[in-house]
Amino acid sequence: MIAFRIDSLSGLGHFMRCKWLALAFKEQGITTTLFLDNQPETQLCEKLHQDIVIVPAGLTETQQAAWCQEYLADAGLTPSHWVIDGYKFSRQWQLAVKTPQVQVVVVDDLARVHEADWVIDAKWQGGETTQRYDNKVADNTKLLLGPEYALLAPQYGQPKGHSERQNSLLFSLGGGGDWSVLTEVISYLLHHDSEQLMIEVIIGPYATSTQKLRQLSEKFSNLHLITGENCLYQYYVRCGLFVGALGTSLYELAATQTSAVTFSIADNQLNNQQDLEQLGHYFHISDLLNNPAYEVANTLSTLLHHRMRVNKLVQSAVVKVDGLGARRVCSMLLGNHYSQKQELPKDPSAPAYIKFSPELTLRPVQDTDINRYLNARNRPDNAWRMTITKQINQLQHYRWWFANQRASFVLESEGEALLYVWHQKCEKYDQQYLIGGWFAASDKVGFVHAQLVLDWQLKETAKLWPQAHWLAVINKENKFVNLLNQRAGFIALTDGSPEFECISELFPDAKPEQFNFVAKFADNNT
Repeated sequence: MIAFRIDSLSGLGHFMRCKWLALAFKEQGITTTLFLDNQPETQLCEKLHQDIVIVPAGLTETQQAAWCQEYLADAGLTPSHWVIDGYKFSRQWQLAVKTPQVQVVVVDDLARVHEADWVIDAKWQGGETTQRYDNKVADNTKLLLGPEYALLAPQYGQPKGHSERQNSLLFSLGGGGDWSVLTEVISYLLHHDSEQLMIEVIIGPYATSTQKLRQLSEKFSNLHLITGENCLYQYYVRCGLFVGALGTSLYELAATQTSAVTFSIADNQLNNQQDLEQLGHYFHISDLLNNPAYEVANTLSTLLHHRMRVNKLVQSAVVKVDGLGARRVCSMLLGNHYSQKQELPKDPSAPAYIKFSPELTLRPVQDTDINRYLNARNRPDNAWRMTITKQINQLQHYRWWFANQRASFVLESEGEALLYVWHQKCEKYDQQYLIGGWFAASDKVGFVHAQLVLDWQLKETAKLWPQAHWLAVINKENKFVNLLNQRAGFIALTDGSPEFECISELFPDAKPEQFNFVAKFADNNT
């Protein structure tokens, strides 16, 4: 038999993932006993009602372990494994039940120190995933690390269909959470909806501040509140966009290829953006709930409107989650298979648009560049040169990204972004104009890189729009770019000229006292 000790006081996450593992054991005919701190709601227990035992409160870790062992002995049960899941259980708990005959299995996602025979941690941390427990466990500890060991409901392991995503939002805070802030976002969406948006809200058993949500659901027929759900699979696969706290949902989203906007409400929900992108998740905004409700709502509307593009990002994931983690872990613990060797996925390389040299390539910017583009634009050594010097936040950037008409490109050196360059055609006073710019993504950018890209850009746009005049604004303190553009044939504009007035309209934040207004006329585009 398998014994579990689960922290059931800190939300539902620990219980739910262990529940799926316990059910996988039961499918193999293995008896389980789950020691919890309190009784979960009936609908969450499924086939485990008779297996749940409540541990008395007020005991030390050693006393808890002794109580649980005595309970099993009185019942005539001898565990082959103890599965321990909870941040409040230290090495002391593990040592109290560990014997040559009993294996200790720890479920974790914070890379803590353990005295265990097995450690299961589904967290994806790129190339560091397999090293998360270096010097934290014994050399003979078996490590099951990465999303292939995510303990999910059996439904997530089903063959995936490709049904059309609905014009709907799915909100969830997991088993608990304070709904006061998100309720304001939902209220704004409901009061400003022109496309009869469907909104579904999963309310967990420990949720707080739900009264206003319930009032809104009585007023708006397109707001559905869902309670008592054991598995969210059916809601994930049909929604247009998920909004909620990052946690186990990350792997459920990946398994169902569901687009999402997430935020962090716990330490185990802090993730590196690149790691999330490898799982196909591009819209994690840690401080989302600190933004005005209208700004959050407008961003969600933008992403939902462009859900076909957004969903392609999920499908581009290089790290796949097949939803079979519970079954896989069960098999390994029962001795059917174990391999510590894990291969890391390789990011697919984008086709080069132009090859300047074996190392230097230029390619069109894709949606997968959305966060790297923002990070580069917000570099301090770029911002001061621009007409808008303040940092652009993620919400602003995401709305702009799906609305902008620029043609953008990235210069890369052996796959590493060096700089981004863009241009856009516009018409004023029956004349074609071109505007554009570039900004560094790396400290390795030099004059030669900028000149190379500018030369290419001028020749390329001259072929596409031979009658168009180039317009530019350059910070007067930016000697580097002023020199670059002078060499390329840009000349200063006279105040009052059509081109000067056009620049004033196109770049309203650029003031002549601070910026040089320059142009390169079509007959000089050579």
